[in-house]
Amino acid sequence: MIKLSGISLRIWAPFALSITLFILAAGFYYPQKQTNIFYQNSNSKIKELAKTVALGVELALSADNFEGLKKTIELATSSSEFEFISIVEQQGGEESVFLVNPDTFIKSLTLKKDISRFLYESYPIDSDVLKGYVLIAVSKKYIKDKVYALNFPVYVFLSSLLLVSLIVFLFLADSISKPIRYLKGVANNLEQEIYDISIEKMDGVDEVSELNNAFLSLRNTLKKAKIRNEEFNKELEDKIRLRTRDLEYAKNQLERAQITSKMGAFEFLIESKKWMYSADLFPLLNLDDKGLNLDWLSFFDNRTQNDIYTFFEDLRLSNEKVIQKDFRLSYSSPNKKEVWITLVGESRFDLQGNIQSIYGTIQDITQRKLYEQEINRLSLVATKTSNSVIITDA
Repeated sequence: MIKLSGISLRIWAPFALSITLFILAAGFYYPQKQTNIFYQNSNSKIKELAKTVALGVELALSADNFEGLKKTIELATSSSEFEFISIVEQQGGEESVFLVNPDTFIKSLTLKKDISRFLYESYPIDSDVLKGYVLIAVSKKYIKDKVYALNFPVYVFLSSLLLVSLIVFLFLADSISKPIRYLKGVANNLEQEIYDISIEKMDGVDEVSELNNAFLSLRNTLKKAKIRNEEFNKELEDKIRLRTRDLEYAKNQLERAQITSKMGAFEFLIESKKWMYSADLFPLLNLDDKGLNLDWLSFFDNRTQNDIYTFFEDLRLSNEKVIQKDFRLSYSSPNKKEVWITLVGESRFDLQGNIQSIYGTIQDITQRKLYEQEINRLSLVATKTSNSVIITDA
């Protein structure tokens, strides 16, 4: 099946347009040239005829032979290409038709030359009886009809030639574009990573064969590369899966270690003034976890907040990158006991050297502080008595 689209159309269309324009130009120009040649021949012919008729008229008038005059004119109009022959008499600057053949032709029309319909030729008459001229007219329509009849076989031939040429070149364009369409389909499949297509090796030395064999080599290379890539991806997925498992395990271990050590993490973004916390920080401080998007310091009294903000300000102004300090936290809610924490803070800087955020850890050391307070009390007792004091376990 012929496919007239894409490359086939681009090959066929210029030729079709060229041959069509050439044949149309030939079909128009050739008859025009022939018509002009016929006009020239007719002009020459009627010019000689007008001269002959004028001479015959003069002889007939000199001999007063009006019958011979009539026969002379009838003989001249025996050919169907002549529309009329008239003898025009000139007297005192005025013209009148003395005789016209055929006699059915309206005399007055002979003096109104219609050059769009007729070719005219005249020759003067100068005799004792009549002074004027012979006027002969030939029909242009008759000449054009004759040219058309003469060229009709040419029109048929040119039309047939045009039709046959278009059909033949249509098959030729399809034949030329077929391997190109095939290679385009191959390229599209390779672009879509479809490598199981069949590509036959060509033994020719033309460009299409070379391109086909290049696609064949490219397909084989891409097919091998795809297999290697799939194997690599599988190995990479396995490694990622193992690494994810290890990271998950490490994360769980870290979370358990944080729970065991009663430790949580935080980060404060300076520009947006936003807090970010680890999931175990709020439970560690016995706070409502629904407040993760809130300022955790808002749950404590003003003294606690001032102490923590002072710590952050000291960190911002300090030359040390990391500082640590213990704090006694008092809740704003009266039904919660105070807790002790160790706060470790570190500054993070942007490329311009400005503090970007403060992050660190918070560890609950309430139990340790209680032990320290108990030890301090016992130490105080020991220093204030002269008796022997022994401290032991159960």
